[in-house]
Amino acid sequence: MEKLGFIISSTNNFFDFLIEKEVKINEYVISDSNIFGRVIGIENWNPLLNDEIVLRFREDLLSFMSKNDNLEVATVRVLGKLDKEMVTNAYVPPKPMEDVKRLTLERLEKILGVRQDIDGIHIGNILPYNHPIKIDPYQLIEKHFGVLAMSGAGKSNLISLILKEFAQKDLGIRVVVLDMHNEYYKFARKFPTKYISIDSSDIRLPNEHLNKYILNLEEFSEKQKQYLNNAFKDLSNRYPPSINDLIEYFNKKDDSTARAISWRLEKIKEYGIFAESVESNLFNKIDLLRSRSLIINFSDSYQNENLMVIRAYGLLEELLKYRKGLGSIGNNPRIPPVLVIVEEAHLLASNEAIENSLTQGVLTRIAREGRKFGLCLGIVSQRPHYLNQTVMAQLNVQIFLRMVNPNDLDYIKNVSEYLDQTDINSIPDLMPGQAIVAGLYKYPLFMQFNLIDQELKAGYNSLKQMSEEWNYKNNNDYQYYQED
Repeated sequence: MEKLGFIISSTNNFFDFLIEKEVKINEYVISDSNIFGRVIGIENWNPLLNDEIVLRFREDLLSFMSKNDNLEVATVRVLGKLDKEMVTNAYVPPKPMEDVKRLTLERLEKILGVRQDIDGIHIGNILPYNHPIKIDPYQLIEKHFGVLAMSGAGKSNLISLILKEFAQKDLGIRVVVLDMHNEYYKFARKFPTKYISIDSSDIRLPNEHLNKYILNLEEFSEKQKQYLNNAFKDLSNRYPPSINDLIEYFNKKDDSTARAISWRLEKIKEYGIFAESVESNLFNKIDLLRSRSLIINFSDSYQNENLMVIRAYGLLEELLKYRKGLGSIGNNPRIPPVLVIVEEAHLLASNEAIENSLTQGVLTRIAREGRKFGLCLGIVSQRPHYLNQTVMAQLNVQIFLRMVNPNDLDYIKNVSEYLDQTDINSIPDLMPGQAIVAGLYKYPLFMQFNLIDQELKAGYNSLKQMSEEWNYKNNNDYQYYQED
């Protein structure tokens, strides 16, 4: 191994070494006593310039000082000790004057626990080595993962890379994407045998949870809620009753409360989200997972948060039931294992908003027990501090791209057991596409993710393009009306 310098000071958790050869931030190094760690800082200094008296003659001294008078010192965060290729705790710090060497990539991968015997997915490189790393896709998703970052840091690019790798490898796992901004529809065009894209407005929900749905779509007084409960009891012979059954029931009653409920139910019916019979086309959509993955465009529900929550809840609830064995074929669930990727997850599992209590509840259940049934979560959010803590705590793989919001950074510090303060301090300095991947290996890993193919990239227009497009259309419309 290449010698980089020698130790000048040490504690149980850190050591400093004088640099003799080039060293980069986040490189992994090892001492003569086999204590290894990651370089977290590099300082340039000159011992002469530490003396206040000498500083009085700074201008004169600068003309005599050479480059060799300046020293570089690297600070290393101690991660452990290597004992016959086994990693143990470093109970005793390395001694000053011990040599420090650069860990080879082969040895580093063994320490991290990177498996070489798998046909893994390649979505990025180890930093700062720029060395590709193979990731076990099952290890990534089996115990849920989260992608957390500010806008523009590379969340959509990373999800696109995962979707592409899943399309190109036969993993026996289907993906369901709750696509809030219609960013991934191009995958259905590029991989038509792997993905199908549907609008959330095309889904008709079953009537099984009708009571929950209507109470979350409209405001009802306590008296009206009691009327509704009585209606469901009276219609128990039609279980589950449809929205039409309820409207018919209240239309037969001649009092103001019944008429008010009937009016609200008619309004709910106009949304067109419920099946007209006991059967639901949601079941048909879920059955598509037997052959292809689903990209569900929720942008058509995005402007109505209640509708978005209801549709997402109905989908997630049925997916969990299906994987638990609803409609199973023999001893097998009706659909294969599923990874559910939830974009803008803070909208569906927030610590603060009560409007998403339905989706917050089902996502919490999936986070806690979904892995036992082959239902895995991929949580994506640009507002981590709004995320439900139970959901966040169940994300065993956490991918942090750039964030600068102090509330988000404090939240990560409180809920992530993988990162120490030095790691958290580095998050605001990450460049687009760079990330700290925690929980996938024995230690947090700094990565640079690849760029997705242009043909699969989310089709955002720049502000300039949007302005030019509006002006062009507006001028054409104006000329058309002038000619009329």
